Amino acid sequence: MHVKVQVQDAGGQPVATHLSVAVAEAGAASLDPEAGNVATNLLLTSDLAGYVENPAYYFQNTNPETAQALDNLLLTQGWRRYVWKQVLGPTPPPITYPAEQSLSLSGRVTGMGQQGIANSQLTFIQSKPARSVLTATTGPDGRFNFTGFPGRDTAVITLQARRQTGGSNVMIRPDLGPPTFGAPLPPLPPLAAAPPGVADYLRRSRQQQVQERQNNPDAYVARTVQLGNVAVTGKKELVARDDTRRLYGAVANTVIDFANNLSAQSGLSIFQVLQGRVAGLTISGSPPNMNVQIRGSGSPIFILDGMKVDDDAISSIPANQVESVEVFKGPEAAIFGAGSNGGVIAVYTKRGDKNYKGADKGPSPGLLVIKLPGYYQAREFYQPRYGAPVLNAPASDPRRLTLYWDPTFSTDLKGQGEFLFYTADGGGNFQIATEGVSLAGDPSQGKATIYVAPKSR
Repeated sequence: MHVKVQVQDAGGQPVATHLSVAVAEAGAASLDPEAGNVATNLLLTSDLAGYVENPAYYFQNTNPETAQALDNLLLTQGWRRYVWKQVLGPTPPPITYPAEQSLSLSGRVTGMGQQGIANSQLTFIQSKPARSVLTATTGPDGRFNFTGFPGRDTAVITLQARRQTGGSNVMIRPDLGPPTFGAPLPPLPPLAAAPPGVADYLRRSRQQQVQERQNNPDAYVARTVQLGNVAVTGKKELVARDDTRRLYGAVANTVIDFANNLSAQSGLSIFQVLQGRVAGLTISGSPPNMNVQIRGSGSPIFILDGMKVDDDAISSIPANQVESVEVFKGPEAAIFGAGSNGGVIAVYTKRGDKNYKGADKGPSPGLLVIKLPGYYQAREFYQPRYGAPVLNAPASDPRRLTLYWDPTFSTDLKGQGEFLFYTADGGGNFQIATEGVSLAGDPSQGKATIYVAPKSR
């Protein structure tokens, strides 16, 4: 079904607007019409300190009763977020937090205590969502700050720090603020106490779950696979198993000694030293873009001093700073869990004190891998591929309550736009709801109801 959208202002002039559009079954979407929305948040609740019950009630009409209720609300609410006398005074209030114009990562480089280390060399490696490498030097107090890097969805950052003299016995302490704990969601109200719209939605949701179990019972049955006997044989390795950097205490059958390797001291990269030295390990390309595979099974997992990193972090480390490299192939890599079918390459860097074992479960000296929450990445709402050819056409499925959703719908300069969605097989009344903000910052919303005749059998 094609739907055309026209957005106009109070004077009937077209307005270019960004909207969120949803099409759902009218019965499932019939929630409280006085609940909050984009317009009530921008124009009312975001400026009030207290809780506002049924905020859309104050925007439903321009009757004197509604206007009086709005006046009473503002007379009993604290509706100023700042004091004008302080803003207009001779001395402006101090700025506690600077305006954030992009993602940033700041922190301190310290010794094993809390003393900051000045002029520490930092390498910033971002692997997701975009690859980038930056370098910086800490200030007199050991502080650093990286800004302006892309961060859609989640930014995966690897930081490496070295003293000015080259030592890596330092700690990277990022500024992450106090820990946050998610509040548990309140339980759903019982059907008897829920509003009519919510109770109807809960009832339909339970009916839908029953239908799904009937239509696809295999999806709710636990599947088990019985594995055959596996014989594991090995030999004693001349490697310190009590090294706290070693994940799961695992030691590979293939260990390459870099500390006593002349090639590793000649300025080559780690991958260049490994070329041709390990059976089944294929390394192609040239630095910094080198492709690594173990027995042609895809990219392996890379571990640096007990932390999983990307190949960019490994390729950026000079080979003369590495103590040893272990290569896990085939079944011996299974201990590392999901994604280890391509093997595992574990790199262990040199340490100043051979007897230093580190702190159990603590951060690795000179290394930090961190995931920063970034900007929300808009995703496409799933819709069945109705035009795709199928060999065995499934039976009609009338269970979908939400038919269409697009949070990034936009109209042109004439205020016009259109979208396409497929109706449900069962037919019925469907509600189209739109909410958004124009390019000038004015909120807008609209609703419409359409009727779809059921498909004939």
